[in-house]
Formats: sequence, C-alpha cells, structure tokens
Amino acid sequence: LSRGLGDVYKRQVVSLITDHTMAVAAQVANSAGDTGVLVPAVGNPNQLVLQYLPSTAQVKVGQLVVTVGFKAGPLQDLYPPGIPIGQVSNANYDDIANNGQVQVAPVVDLRHLDSVQILTLPRGGTARAQVP
Repeated sequence: LSRGLGDVYKRQVVSLITDHTMAVAAQVANSAGDTGVLVPAVGNPNQLVLQYLPSTAQVKVGQLVVTVGFKAGPLQDLYPPGIPIGQVSNANYDDIANNGQVQVAPVVDLRHLDSVQILTLPRGGTARAQVP
C-alpha cells in the first residue's frame, strides 16, 4: 500500500522482472549496444533470457545488461535508460547465431529484497521520490 494525495491509501501492484508476464527492452553494455527483449527463463526463477539479439551480436560472459529507455513517436519504454538489470551468464555463439539469445543473471538476488524503488510517471511540480 502507498499513500497518495490526502493520505488516502491506494493499492499499488509491483511486478518483478522474473514475473512471467513481464518483458523489458534491454541492451548489452558493449561497444555495439546490442539490444533485445529480456524475459524470465522458463523453469528457472533466478535466470533471465535476452532474446531477439541480432545474429551478429558480439556478446560476452560478464557484460552488463541495462534498460534501453527508448522513445519513438508516441511509443515509449516504461523504464529510463541505463538501469542495471543483470550480467550475461552464458553467451554461446550457436545460441546467438541460431536463436538470437543469451542467458542473463540478475544483478540482485530477487528472492531476498530489502527495499525497492517504484518508478512512476512524472507529475507537474517539484516533488521527487526519495529512498529513506
């Protein structure tokens, strides 16, 4: 629950990146800036899969994966650019060339979170969210 205007409690829904209904535009932080769609790995809640990579992607184990934060006309990503999501944990050349995908390990242990920051749409005014 969160407090809104007038201290009225509103119900908020927060989804983790491991939720099977989620997908995020993501980019490998390499010189090519290879982009794809990050989804949870089926059957493994601690693993993500970056799909739809170009077959020529030069992705290596250990590279950081971040949010893209694109905007094209009226179409806009939900997330700002550059938020760390995970690190490439398996970058098999055959999987990239044939399936356009690599495995990504989240940068945090999503099963043991102490706090989260919730992104909301900006509103007019100068108030900004702060982490306690």
